Amino acid sequence: MVSGSLLGGILPFSAATFVILIAFNDLIVSLLLFIGWRTKWVATWAVIWIVGVTLVIGASTLENALDVVEHLAFIFMALALVANGKSNSI
Repeated sequence: MVSGSLLGGILPFSAATFVILIAFNDLIVSLLLFIGWRTKWVATWAVIWIVGVTLVIGASTLENALDVVEHLAFIFMALALVANGKSNSI
């Protein structure tokens, strides 16, 4: 999917390397959210990351509409974590 997208054409390295970087990012974000370390900042990064993924998926083809909807669910979960962090700090 990455190699056929807009990103695949502009990456300075292989799509396989990019997928590995995505996996490490997802692992780190998951662990940080799980242990509760700087949840507001990690959740904000997760929203930015998932919005970027959603844009790449949505721009690649309209056949991925269900994938976009699936990623929107994760965006709303991350936004809920951010909102919860703001309400706890008040």
